[in-house]
Amino acid sequence: MNILYICDTDPRSASSGAEQRTNFLWNALKEQGDVYTIRIDIWDREDNVFFDERIYNDCLTVPIKGNNVKSYVQKIQDYLEFKFGFLNLCIYSRPIDVELDSIYDKIKFDVIVCRYIVNVARYKLWKYKVPILVDFDDHYLQVLKTNALPIKNSIFVNYMVRQFVKLQLRFIEKKIYGGWVSNETQLSLIKTKTPVKTLKNILVNPSINYKYLKEERKDYLFTIGYMGYKPNYEGVDFFVNKIWPSIHNKFTKLKYFIGGMNAPQDYVERWNSVEGVEYLGFVENLEELYEGSIASVVPIYSGGGTCIKTLESFAYSRVCISSPFGARGLEKYFDSKDIGLFIYNDSSTFIKILEEEIFDKAKRQINETNAKNFVDKNYSYEKFKESVKNVLGTIKE
Repeated sequence: MNILYICDTDPRSASSGAEQRTNFLWNALKEQGDVYTIRIDIWDREDNVFFDERIYNDCLTVPIKGNNVKSYVQKIQDYLEFKFGFLNLCIYSRPIDVELDSIYDKIKFDVIVCRYIVNVARYKLWKYKVPILVDFDDHYLQVLKTNALPIKNSIFVNYMVRQFVKLQLRFIEKKIYGGWVSNETQLSLIKTKTPVKTLKNILVNPSINYKYLKEERKDYLFTIGYMGYKPNYEGVDFFVNKIWPSIHNKFTKLKYFIGGMNAPQDYVERWNSVEGVEYLGFVENLEELYEGSIASVVPIYSGGGTCIKTLESFAYSRVCISSPFGARGLEKYFDSKDIGLFIYNDSSTFIKILEEEIFDKAKRQINETNAKNFVDKNYSYEKFKESVKNVLGTIKE
């Protein structure tokens, strides 16, 4: 089986949550056939080349160059896409540098696997007359609702945009054979030719020698994530400004550490000025950060993806205290203490969680054991690979 894989990060890299999923999917596909990859690079460069065997780097120019009608129409569509989140369905598609047979020497592909539906739209992938599978990861309307629209426009504009994007999604979904989504509650929302399947997020697991019930702890909570990503640094900022002051007033010795590179400098200065808060930047020894903590915090209120840092906390056997949005996909466990997950909506709820479930050492250890057992049982590369294999099997049939 010849598989064309289209993604927007280096498939060999797994340093962030999005990259991890791209990498795991790439590896799972390679176990099912011969995989040829086009990595879309958004930087305006001229080095469209193979940078590894079977991996082609296509440089997407934004906006497309030129002064003809085609370039002007594309620039308008680019504006609508980046301003409102409209999918790129204008009459002029972006080229994947050159046609596929020029890149891959007339290889006949059996299936195209694409990370994210936006790339299906941008490149009009259905024109190649090959079955298309999409890793939606998170439903596009969810990303649009929480990340692209709320602040920029009026309620009426947001509503009209969502209705228009719904129509666009229905058009594109009819051209997609099937695929995967992280959150099983979204399965019925995606209307591809065959039903999409659940592909649960997985992560780079901690060392098997990790002593996850180590007795010695320091009095700190922490958040880890790529802080150049707007939903991450805005979520942390809300937590520091609205939730943390009440916590610190009650527990003056407790610290809150923020890990992750590339946070905007003005945010860093503001965080470090708050008593009990420290921005760590890039954390080289992640295991050590988890090991010394009493719990992790996932203060996420917008964006895409599905609870990768929540799962990582479980894998390190640390209780995760999360906003409801930060634990999407795990809603059925919100009222249960069986997986080491606790949901807060305000500072008083957070304080209650600390008093009842974290500062009580015996309870905390039970919660940590439950967290580790839950992720080991339900999230593994083998389960991930099996989901990929099952969907590819429908193409073979």
